[in-house]
Amino acid sequence: MRTYLKIVGMFFCVMSVRVASAQDVNLKITDNINKTTKHEVATERISASNVVSEEAKVHYEAGKSVTLLPGFSAKSGSTFRANIAKIASSSRIAGAETSDKVSMYAYPNPFESAVEIEYYVPKAGKISLSITNIMGLNIATLVDNQEVSEGNHTVKYSGEGINSGTYLYTLKTETGAVSKKLSKK
Repeated sequence: MRTYLKIVGMFFCVMSVRVASAQDVNLKITDNINKTTKHEVATERISASNVVSEEAKVHYEAGKSVTLLPGFSAKSGSTFRANIAKIASSSRIAGAETSDKVSMYAYPNPFESAVEIEYYVPKAGKISLSITNIMGLNIATLVDNQEVSEGNHTVKYSGEGINSGTYLYTLKTETGAVSKKLSKK
């Protein structure tokens, strides 16, 4: 079940709904969003005190709560949507096809035995996806300089042979790289 919040114009709202089985990841949004499409996701909570300008399309999605703090506003002409739902691999990238940026998500995170990494690339090209320890040493190469099509892709990693701890998963494209934290229980 999803709970939706739509804000039009200068309305302010605070919303908090608890959803079971989400992981601890919080996101604080303070940067204003101008004339772009943006999809922000947190497995626990999002708090926002930014301004969504005219012509911007913004979607905030969190597992437990989305809190719109003083200073938040969605200007007339913008599209703003926030929802509370269990954050899983498929919902993480939902709406990414409207974005011009690379995005990725690991689920479950933290993981015990295996993890799925879902990523979105806005255009076809060569990519690499790897897991490193916090010192930067390569633990696993999941995709090695492979041509992929535009859109969503999923890679499964067994996590065999690695100890409990914190790692980074990094997606490299022809236009840059994105890294995020990954934890093994």
